[in-house]
Amino acid sequence: MPWRRDVPALLFEPLGYAVTATRFGLDDHFPAWGDSPYFTVELSAERRLSELLRHLYVLIPVLDDDKHYWVGEAEVEKLLRHGEGWLLAALLAEKQFEEIAGVDVSSRTLERAADRLRLEQLPPKQRERVRVFQGALTYRDRRLQGFDAAAVAEVIEHLDPPRLDAFARVLFERVDLPGRQNEGAVDV
Repeated sequence: MPWRRDVPALLFEPLGYAVTATRFGLDDHFPAWGDSPYFTVELSAERRLSELLRHLYVLIPVLDDDKHYWVGEAEVEKLLRHGEGWLLAALLAEKQFEEIAGVDVSSRTLERAADRLRLEQLPPKQRERVRVFQGALTYRDRRLQGFDAAAVAEVIEHLDPPRLDAFARVLFERVDLPGRQNEGAVDV
């Protein structure tokens, strides 16, 4: 990662990790070229795997300037505080939404969202309003047809640039906006 050696320690040591950052030369055959801007970072701690993965999920993008926007303290806190299913929970609390769908590529994320929402314990009428399923918004999926609106949170910044056009096409072709026919292609 292109960063100062102390940045990983500043992020991970307060969470209880021992951090080792090793910098390498640009080329072993040409030492005069100097050091590479990249480090190999090793973390060690006794943690549950789920906790480690959550920390990595939130903090690794902070270090990657090529694929992620700047993340300040407020953004990191939001990501740690909200977790899976927070948007579904907010939408479920609003009575005007007749049907709500949560989609994620990770089945484990969907399980955590369902647990957080306590889907199995919801009254039948409320349970009928929400469904979660595994999928990717970069592929066409018939289960996404018929919705009047779409809300996407914490997705776009995780997509590789070549996948953005597919994401926009799927999202805007599958949502039935009032007054628009969805028969043809959508320019995005």
